[in-house]
Amino acid sequence: MHILNCNILETSSFDVCTQQEYPVYRIPGIVALQNGTLAVCYECRQNSDWSVIDVGVRTSSDGGKTWTPRKIPVSGKGRNAVNNPTLIVEENILHLLYCENYKRMFHIQSKDNGITWSAPIEMTDIFDSQYWSCVAVGPGHGLVHSTGTLFASVWMAFNQQDMFSHHPSKCGIICSKDHGNTWSLGNVFNDNLKDASEAALAELSDGSIMMNIRNENTEHFRAVAKSEDGCTEWTVPEIDRNLPDPICFGGMCNCADGILFVNCNSQQSRENLTLYKSTDDGKTWESLLLDRSGGYADVCYNKTTDSAFVLYETMDCRYIKIAEIKI
Repeated sequence: MHILNCNILETSSFDVCTQQEYPVYRIPGIVALQNGTLAVCYECRQNSDWSVIDVGVRTSSDGGKTWTPRKIPVSGKGRNAVNNPTLIVEENILHLLYCENYKRMFHIQSKDNGITWSAPIEMTDIFDSQYWSCVAVGPGHGLVHSTGTLFASVWMAFNQQDMFSHHPSKCGIICSKDHGNTWSLGNVFNDNLKDASEAALAELSDGSIMMNIRNENTEHFRAVAKSEDGCTEWTVPEIDRNLPDPICFGGMCNCADGILFVNCNSQQSRENLTLYKSTDDGKTWESLLLDRSGGYADVCYNKTTDSAFVLYETMDCRYIKIAEIKI
């Protein structure tokens, strides 16, 4: 593993909690629109995964220097958990996928940089072919393929004894070929992985799609699967021993000359948040330590600034941090 030769330009607290706001901020996602606008989403929680949760969104039109006040495009209405917000940027359209109480999935979109949002459209019925007791999208962000198809990772659990359990789980892909108007479910798999779940996506140089998968195998490394079309014929997942992981979500995106990935570089705990870069489709990686602490994290590449932005949880989840890295 080589050291990534780049500069951390700035790391700052992104959303600080006060008594009048939310006790917990978690599950960050970040994307860059074609015009350079950055958009972020995250869960604004009262407590755990099953507590009352709203979704927060903020945007920046000046490369992350200033940010709009937080908007709440999706509210738990004081009774629901709104889970796993997942952004997809299609030119200058923001798509937001999310789940409610891990039982229903919805899609909304914004055509004005996150100021206003469409009415939600439910898409839960695309999972009718599967057995599941919990279902979720993402989190983080999805992928717009060079063909124009929209992709997002999903995971689902089926547990007859405990309908709230996230185990045992398997993962897969949903896609849309009509700008998010309709969605379909691709292959779902868990081959040779224990509890495959939250996954990140990138397009490889040959147009195929790589899925980087959180899993609970005893080795505590990330797993990788590939598909030529992103929906069918996924390869059997392989453990990537270059990417240790403490069973946590990590984000991935394409950049100008390769792939960026971020996660906690540890096999023991959520610490040592690290940014990786690969210029050979994930065969080898360079790395840069961003923070000794860590948690869920997502990464995007902003072509207008030629830099990466990493949005990540703090250890106590009292606020979200953002870092800009010149790559």
